[in-house]
Amino acid sequence: MNTTFQLDFPSTLLVRFAFFLTRTRARAKAGRIQHLEDISYRLLVKAMTLPADATAHAFRPLLELASAVPPVEWGFLANEESGGRKVLVDNTYLKVVLIRWAPGEACARHFHPNGGGMFTVLEGAIREDRFLNASVPLPYETRVHGAGAMSYIDDTLGAHIVSNTAEHAAVTLHAYLKYRV
Repeated sequence: MNTTFQLDFPSTLLVRFAFFLTRTRARAKAGRIQHLEDISYRLLVKAMTLPADATAHAFRPLLELASAVPPVEWGFLANEESGGRKVLVDNTYLKVVLIRWAPGEACARHFHPNGGGMFTVLEGAIREDRFLNASVPLPYETRVHGAGAMSYIDDTLGAHIVSNTAEHAAVTLHAYLKYRV
């Protein structure tokens, strides 16, 4: 049986109500402050529940939340005692690292096997050079990632070097899947 019914409310009233709900939800979402501890916990739960063939791409929605984390949460990285790094999670499933990159600082060329790794830039800008393997001297791709940008890498994409070529410090949040088959 095919039935239709008429709405008692004019469509403009429904449109206004939908707008109200959308606006209220957007304000509530914007007003929510994210914290690194909360994001790390969510990343851990996600890593523990992913199928064996998943990659760190699954972390994208959670790493997007990190853009709302206030800079006061990574201010301690400027202390010499921290060395510019803080491991937030490191277990069988996942490693999450917060890194402050001083101007001119770079890591060595390295790989991310199996499930790969993903990072987001919280502050400043980071340069990423990608290489086919450990012996090719020139990168096949160079990108500069600004605040809010994300990048994924695993062995199928080669190795990479991450560096800060800017005049100001940069901060990144990295999440790596571990021990994938």
